[in-house]
Amino acid sequence: MIKMQKNVKLQAGISLVEVIVCVGIFGILAVSAYGLYASITKAITYYRGQTTVSALANQYLEIARNLPYSQIGTVNGNPHGNLADEPNPITVTFNGNNYQIYYVVNALHDPADSNPTIQDYKQVKLYIKNTTTGVAKSFVTTIAPIDLSQMMSGGALSVQVLNQAWQPIAGAS
Repeated sequence: MIKMQKNVKLQAGISLVEVIVCVGIFGILAVSAYGLYASITKAITYYRGQTTVSALANQYLEIARNLPYSQIGTVNGNPHGNLADEPNPITVTFNGNNYQIYYVVNALHDPADSNPTIQDYKQVKLYIKNTTTGVAKSFVTTIAPIDLSQMMSGGALSVQVLNQAWQPIAGAS
């Protein structure tokens, strides 16, 4: 009778402690990956909203810039004009969000101008409010008439001659 010897290899099993440690490590990695995904999604949403607001601002500031100078103003404001104001905003829906758009226009005098009776230019503030989130942004531009010299006597250019000590020279031409 021939004895056959079997090579028996003992297979070691995984202990409960090893399973718990592996599940814990996998859980930490999964929560970290989900947190990273949530942060990226939130950042993309935020920057998409910023891009939308910037595009709307560019579009609506161009509307104000293309108006005749005499019509740059708000419906109920001073100066009076054709632009929407806060009581009468424009409502726009873009990418599933509603936006309220309105203007505030101020006629300004340049302090360097020698004629204090005329307003030299208009400052236009554009407000865009996301009605879904309540976040509002403002944008500002300055609009001057095409030809200042036709408004009254004088023009848009002022020259002052100074000496080496930065003192004005009287009677310089």
